[in-house]
Amino acid sequence: MRCNTSLQQPTGAGAHWMTFDGALINEVRVDSPILSDHSLVICGLCVDPGQATATEHLVHGWRQMDRDQLCRAIEDSALCQPRCTDDDDDVNELFATYDCTMHDIVDQLAPLHTVHCQTGHIVPWFDADCRSARRECRRLERWYLRTRTTDDHHRWVDAARRRSRLYCAKKESFWLDRLSQQGRSSSALWRSLSSMLGRDRDVSGTTSPTAGFVAFFHRKVDDVRASTAGQPPPSVHDTAHSTLSSFRLCTEPEVRRHIMKSPIKSCSLDPLPTFLLREQIDSMLPFITRIDNA
Repeated sequence: MRCNTSLQQPTGAGAHWMTFDGALINEVRVDSPILSDHSLVICGLCVDPGQATATEHLVHGWRQMDRDQLCRAIEDSALCQPRCTDDDDDVNELFATYDCTMHDIVDQLAPLHTVHCQTGHIVPWFDADCRSARRECRRLERWYLRTRTTDDHHRWVDAARRRSRLYCAKKESFWLDRLSQQGRSSSALWRSLSSMLGRDRDVSGTTSPTAGFVAFFHRKVDDVRASTAGQPPPSVHDTAHSTLSSFRLCTEPEVRRHIMKSPIKSCSLDPLPTFLLREQIDSMLPFITRIDNA
């Protein structure tokens, strides 16, 4: 623990001194006692916020993809070719054809490129309004760098000033609310600050959350098997006599309606994002319907 003696006078009427541990302090000011025998101590803490780490990601430029070229590439691919035979479709082959074809098209029209992202410590008062203001300011900055006009420069500067005012207001409001809620209890205040700073987390363990999740279910299954070992099988009195032996084939309007009503969500396994799939649904609808009916 590092200590720094910056006080030049007692902090209480009984000539008591206050000890500061664990951080370097500067600019200390001790006010005179007013309501009690202790003074108000105001100081600055030399805290290192840490360096932001930069990471690299391989991404596709989905937004910059030419929609006309994508439509022509899909129409010329195997996804839009007529069926050669009337035999039943194999769902594994259809999925493999879709996956390989779309990966080939995407690699040609939107090849992978590297982007650099900086990740730092997010302050606790940074909420959705701050993210929206930051996103809008960056959008206007990119637009100004593209046009280099005076009006766009003014709009970018005004957005940056609004963002700065919003940050100050959010920070002040957050800390005032925190002090009003927990300022009367020093222990509760320090616990909340330790939680925000991440000092209450145990990072010494080497077991990942996934391994712990798997181990929990293994123990659960072993306990059930141990508790039911040697027991007679349960007697089933009522069983269902109806069966589900066939399915009605889906129609293209039904498949289109479900795709257009589904949320626009995607994952890294999707060869084409959902929003682009919905844009090209007319060209790909027959093949997707074949997959559903296979």
